[in-house]
Amino acid sequence: MKFSTILTTAATSLALAQARTVRFFTESNDTQINHKGLYSTHEGAGINYMFLGGDDAQNYTITDYGEIFLSQDSADGSTFKQTLSIVNYPNVFPYLQLSVTPDNVNWYIDDGYLSGNGSDNFWVAKNTSDPYNFSQYSYTIGLFLNGSTDPKQYDAAARVKILADIQD
Repeated sequence: MKFSTILTTAATSLALAQARTVRFFTESNDTQINHKGLYSTHEGAGINYMFLGGDDAQNYTITDYGEIFLSQDSADGSTFKQTLSIVNYPNVFPYLQLSVTPDNVNWYIDDGYLSGNGSDNFWVAKNTSDPYNFSQYSYTIGLFLNGSTDPKQYDAAARVKILADIQD
């Protein structure tokens, strides 16, 4: 009897830890950037920065304990995981990125909106000096935590909220 209770509890815990698909969209009063989907693009070895796309968004995986990642297939057929984090260096735009390095942010979805380390201070901007200069033409997105640079120093900077569309 006790064994079946343990088994039921273990099965329930496993079911709760299952990953789900999530897509992210901006929310803003500015119609040019409102409801734009987030997507990632390659910016370096194991790093993809997040940009605003069109009306659709890239699919990511979210676990019940807040890890957000994108699984990629390698040329050799293996799969590797890139986890959502931010670039956290002084005087650098705090890009949302997918990286093969460990996550440096505690992500939460509260009332349908994304926050990181308790902050929802997301900004989009252009001309942020990303490695391949994609931000000359596309908005990139960053999470400005305490001590970050001033987001208003970047071109076309605008505050946004990130809506999380979780697929069941």
